[in-house]
Amino acid sequence: MKQLRLAKRYARVLLDLASERGAVDEVKADIKSLEGYIANLRPFPAFLSDAKISEDKRSEAMTEATALLRLRPLFAHFCQVLVVRRRFVVFPAIAAMFRKLADLRDGYVRVKVVSAETLSDAEKDALRAGFAAKFNCKPVCEFTVKPELIGGLQVEINNVVYDNSISARLDTMRRKLTGNSQR
Repeated sequence: MKQLRLAKRYARVLLDLASERGAVDEVKADIKSLEGYIANLRPFPAFLSDAKISEDKRSEAMTEATALLRLRPLFAHFCQVLVVRRRFVVFPAIAAMFRKLADLRDGYVRVKVVSAETLSDAEKDALRAGFAAKFNCKPVCEFTVKPELIGGLQVEINNVVYDNSISARLDTMRRKLTGNSQR
């Protein structure tokens, strides 16, 4: 919980700075580059936050990474601040929160749609239009297939799951018929 609050605080500051400079998209691109780099060097965030390693060595490692990745000065400086304060271990949460806050600011809402079968482009477009109208937003949809749903959809939007799948309906019917109200 503490890390989430910390991540939100840092993400807000980064978003404010990026917004002031008109560089939100550039920061998003830099975040993505750094996430890819970190994925290949799993101990890197822990190294950058390790109090046993001198600040100079940690800072030097970050400087090399930002140069290698050609990160822009705003984001490179932000990363150095995280290193100096030994907060880089929270970077993945900061990155996720930054994207979420930037999306909210721009009116985008992430939607996860799970269906039993692959949806056609027309069906996907109809869902996007429906979400836009219902939630007054610009939906960014992630579509996945889960055959065990049998039919219908599961939709997650704003951390709320709407389950209108046949498997959920059958499960509800089974519980009612057996008198078992628990899942």
